[in-house]
Parts: sequence; C-alpha cells; structure tokens
Amino acid sequence: MSTSAVPVPDPFSRAATGNPLARGLRLAALVVGTFAAYAGVTAWLSPEVTSTLTGYFLIRQDAPVLALLAGGLWAAASLPARRVPLNLSSPIGLKVVLAIAALIVLVGTPVATLNEPLVLDEVMALFDARIFREGRLLAPVPPEWRPYLPALQPHIFGLKVPDNAGWASSYLPVNAGLQALLGGIDWPGLPGLLLLGTALIALWAIARRIWPARPDAALVAVVLLASSSQVLLTAMTPFAMTAHLAFNLVWLWLVLRGTPWSHAGALTLGFLACGLHQVVFHPLFAAPFVLGFWLDGRRRLAALYAIVYAAFGLFWVLYSTYPPALGEVAAASAADGPGQFLRRMERLMDPAQIFSEFMIANLARFAAWQNPLTLVLVLAATAGGFANWPPIVRRALWGFLLTLSAMALLLPYQGHGWGYRYVHGCLGGLALVAAQGWVKATEWGGVSAERLRVGLVVSVAATLAILLPVHVWQARSYAQPYAAAVRAMADGQADVVVVEDQAIWYGHALVRNEPFLRQGPKVMALRFLDEADIARLCARYAVRVFDQQTATSFGLLLASGAADSGPRLPRERLRDLGCQDWNVRGKG
Repeated sequence: MSTSAVPVPDPFSRAATGNPLARGLRLAALVVGTFAAYAGVTAWLSPEVTSTLTGYFLIRQDAPVLALLAGGLWAAASLPARRVPLNLSSPIGLKVVLAIAALIVLVGTPVATLNEPLVLDEVMALFDARIFREGRLLAPVPPEWRPYLPALQPHIFGLKVPDNAGWASSYLPVNAGLQALLGGIDWPGLPGLLLLGTALIALWAIARRIWPARPDAALVAVVLLASSSQVLLTAMTPFAMTAHLAFNLVWLWLVLRGTPWSHAGALTLGFLACGLHQVVFHPLFAAPFVLGFWLDGRRRLAALYAIVYAAFGLFWVLYSTYPPALGEVAAASAADGPGQFLRRMERLMDPAQIFSEFMIANLARFAAWQNPLTLVLVLAATAGGFANWPPIVRRALWGFLLTLSAMALLLPYQGHGWGYRYVHGCLGGLALVAAQGWVKATEWGGVSAERLRVGLVVSVAATLAILLPVHVWQARSYAQPYAAAVRAMADGQADVVVVEDQAIWYGHALVRNEPFLRQGPKVMALRFLDEADIARLCARYAVRVFDQQTATSFGLLLASGAADSGPRLPRERLRDLGCQDWNVRGKG
C-alpha cells in the first residue's frame, strides 16, 4: 500500500473537500437518508405503491434499516484514526471469509427460510429439479388429474402442453439442473453455499489480476460481497440469482485470462448462464466486456462473442419448442414456443408497469441490504471521474448500470426478493468498483488510510452483528406463515386441498404440488374450479378448503378487498356440494 510523506487533509473534515472518501461518505449518508425520507413520504402520499409488495417491503422492512444506516454513516465522521491489527494482505484472509460465509449460509438457511421455498421462482426451480432427478424434462400428468391442471398450476410460469398431458415450469432449466445436481431438494442451503463460494473465489482471482500489487483490494472486494445481507440471504434460497453471480464472475475470470481455451470456456459458461432461468440477465452483464473487445481493437473476438451470444439467445427462446427435449407430448406445441416468449415480453413491457416509484423503492431496498461501506466506496470511486480506472472495473460498472436500466424498462416491479435481486448477478462487478474506491482512498495515506481501515472493521462488524440478524428476522417473519400453511396442507389428512387463492395475498404461491402427483394432497386454486368441479372432487375425494378465515389464522394477509367481498364459495355451499372434510385447521 503506497503512502505519502506529504501531510494530507483529513478525509472526514469539512475542509477536505477534494478527498474522494470524504465525498463518498457524505454522498452515501445523503443518498441513504433520502431513501429513508422517501419511504416516509411514500407511506403518506402514495397508496398505489404501499398497497403493493414493493411498498410493503419498503415501509415494513427497509425504512427502519435505511434510517439506521443514515445515522450510522453520519456518525462515521467521528471515527478515530487508530491503527488496527488487520492484515489485509494475509494469504489466509480469503479462507477465513469463505469459512464465515459458509457457516452463515448453513446455519441461516433453516432459520431464515424454514427450509421451505417462499415464492414461485423458488417453488418451480425445485419442481423442475425433481423432474430432472428422474431423468425427464417433463412430468406426465395422470389422466384423472388432467382436467384440473389449470387449478393445480395456477400461474403464468407453467409450460403449456396439449391436452394437459404433462407439465413443467416455463423457466429455463439450468438453475433447476443445479438444484437437482447439488442436492437443493434434500439440503436446501447446499447449492447456494457452493455457488457463493465459487463466486467469492472468482472475485478474488479477478481482483488479484486487476491489482497485482494490492492484495488488500482483492480481500476488501471479497469481504464486501460476502458480508452483504442480500448475497447471504439469497444464497439460502433456490433463487437463480446466486448462480447468476457465480457464473458471471467465473465467466469474467475466464475472459481476463485471454487464452483460446479460456474464451472457449467463457462461451460455454455463457451458454449455461443464459439458460439459468431468464435469458436476459447474463447478456446484460457481458455486453460491456464484449463491447470492450471491440474498443480495444480485438474486432474478431468481439464479433465472435456477439454472433455466438445471438445464437445462444435464439436457442433458449426456442428451448420449450424442442420435442426431443420435452417428449412427444410437446410436439404439437412446438410452434408456440416463440409465441410464449413474445407473450411474456408483452407482459413485461406493459407501459402500466413502467412506474418510477417502484424503481426508487428497488434502489432503496438495494441500499438497505448491502454492507454500507460498499456504497461509500462506490461513490468515492466515482467522485473523481473514471480516468485512472482499470478498464475492467469501468466495464463492470457499466454492466450494473445497463442491467438497472433494462429492469427499469422491462420489469420495474420486483415483487419478492431479499434485496434487489434483479441486479444480483452484477454485485461482483460492483464489489470491484468498491475495491477501486478503496485503492483510490487509501492512496491518500496517513490518517485517511487508517480511518478507512477502522471503517472496514466497523462496517463489517455492524453488518454481520446488526443488519444481518435484522434481515434474517425480517425474512423469517414474512416467510413463516406461508411455510406453516404449506406444511399444514401437506399433512396427509385430505386428498385435495382447495385454496381460495385470489382472496389471499400471493395465495397462488400456496398452490404447490409434487410433479408426478404421487405424494401428498393435490392442492388446487379455487379460481380455476367451478361448482361442478367442486362437486366431482367432493364426491370422489376427501376435500379440505383453505379459505380466508383459515389464512388469517395462520397470519397470512388477505388480498385487497377480500375481507369485504366474502368467500367465493361459502362454507355452507361447500357442504351442500358434498365436501365434508372442508376446513384446514390453523395454528390455533
């Protein structure tokens, strides 16, 4: 670490207006404080936001954390300039970080998630993983259940198969394949742990290549990424985002090696990354680096990547149309694969969804779920411009900004997610930007460097000892009613459970079934059943109903207006239709 013999201004003093670290600290406090104020104003003036899940998380989860962060960043100005026994160049530093992150994910998974997938992205990943484990890409539906398939799979993420002869999710298969391969069904935390470890090792290798004379910068990048609540909590889930993070960083490491074999490996990994669950995320990360090949004069390499990635995109868009992949039952739907893709894009680009308040809330959630020093160092890095940045770091920042811009256009409404998961694959690149801020700030030497080292220790300690437990509690509190309800419905005391899904907030996420319909009750969404369907089911099976009253007994929230509208099929009418065993008992 280089130091200057010339006295330098204190970065935390008001006189030190030229110091990038001081700018970063003040800007971070201002940004986070603005987000906290925005949450308060939104709660008062914007019912259209607060009535959504985005608004719910902003007010109930993120606003208190943002207020705490704003105060903490402001108080950081008084941190003493003391030497701390911290060797950021130690070769065992990476091993220590990996061990701590692995312990947190292993211990935290049953605590935060209760070993139960929360939302459909997670449910469908494990659904497909069970199909893959039996050597299939499509599960056949027994004939007696085919008329009820819309009720058994009441969402837009189901693959349409003629005559309801089979089913799978419409997500691309690589994440589910990883869950099947790495044991995500039986050991929910293992895939995320392995993928997070891979991401951290790759980030270390990339940073060492960028700053060969600054091993401290590599360790700082790894520490900041590994201490992010978003990174740790997401690794505890079957979400595809941890795989995106790992694949992107390994891809970048291969690209930086620059050999023919490493580029072949990067292209192979890029193919898999495009097929994780949605085709768009990895190309947004990779695009600035491919453009960089062109700007660096490597035109043939840039053209190769562009052509190959276009082929990857076409392959994955058409994936669900391949009868060899999905079996003969899918052959008749082959022509509709592009149609399914276009319909999904039409939904994503609905002008009604392009709502700026959602993106502000997403950014607020992002800020609340990171190590606060990351934001400080990113702002410190950008405060003085980009002239002296390594090209790879500039392109990593552009990948983050490109992804953010694309999500603002395509899908500003995130819904569920621990942090802002749509930029998750770019968090490694943002850690490199923060490491650039670390390098830039520590070059001031003297008091500046020592206070920054104290800041690193304090921010990591506060993140792991305060922010992470708060976020684990928030995740568990939200997930617990859904997990309890799912387990109650699977208790084996009924053949069919009918969920009054439209009356329950995200009630469709409660409709989960084993793909081969061999085990447990068949859970169905009431909105896809008419009275004739109910009568046939009740005549043949023991049917229970999970209605509004039952939902509230588990602590689940009701959808807007549900409490006033009453149940779609009153209990007395269900009895008349022959449903004797109709009530799923709540916690009480």
